[in-house]
Amino acid sequence: MYLIFSATLTYIASEVRQAAAYGVGVAAHHGGPQYAGFCAMALEPLFRCIARSDARDDEAVYATENACSAIAKIIHFNASNIPNIESVISSWLDTLPIIHDEEEGPHAYNILMDLVQRYLLIGV
Repeated sequence: MYLIFSATLTYIASEVRQAAAYGVGVAAHHGGPQYAGFCAMALEPLFRCIARSDARDDEAVYATENACSAIAKIIHFNASNIPNIESVISSWLDTLPIIHDEEEGPHAYNILMDLVQRYLLIGV
């Protein structure tokens, strides 16, 4: 399954990338521990999806913002399975803002606020 999602997250058609990123986000949010490894492995292709030169073009921005949101959900729901979580969080912050996708944006920003509160409470 990972190979299919990895290929579709970097596919040329933005609609395919968007659907794949959305699927990874659903797996991160609702998949539970059995999907934690899959979600951790999906981080690299998600970041590649976001790093495309056309990532913020009108026809690709929803794929990009779904990928940003999927990373947020992986960070929030599967952090214990990511060995370099601080680095992932830092890289994820560089993918923001999410301004077009009104469905995924609130998820990502709620997770951002949770991270801010969590790190403020532990004094990092």
